[in-house]
Amino acid sequence: MRRKFVTILSISLVYISYLFCASHSLAQTAVRDSTVDSTKVKLRNQVIPIFKANCSVAGCHKGAYPKKNMNLEVDKFLKSVLDVTSQEIHSLKRVDTKNPEKSYLLMKVKGEIRIKGARMPDDAPPLKKEEIKVIEDWIFSLKESNPEKEKTPSAEEVKNPKSKR
Repeated sequence: MRRKFVTILSISLVYISYLFCASHSLAQTAVRDSTVDSTKVKLRNQVIPIFKANCSVAGCHKGAYPKKNMNLEVDKFLKSVLDVTSQEIHSLKRVDTKNPEKSYLLMKVKGEIRIKGARMPDDAPPLKKEEIKVIEDWIFSLKESNPEKEKTPSAEEVKNPKSKR
């Protein structure tokens, strides 16, 4: 009888240890995921003013008929760029969430030799290195994520990027 009790107790302790380790691992994953998500949101909120000042202007990537059908207004840019085929080089996506290094939007703002047409922004000075780095960091932050999770920011998030969802 005592041996049976010790066996049951040992099995119970092993099971409890397993549950503890599994829940601890899930908690660490959740913390890591929330940190990754908050970094993506922070980067996205840094990209918004760059697009707003340089790209989402009259006659460019704004309004009912934006150039290349790419609207970079705050409430439209995610749908307009994430995994959407480039109209200039059809083998590339504007922002390629699986292969961020092949994102055509990044090539255009960097002025890479393999682009078609002019460096962006057109008819304006090139973006500053720091601005290009923010765009690049944001695009690369999307690599391991589910692009559907990227949500169009609310007006409150744009005005106050530190606000909670």
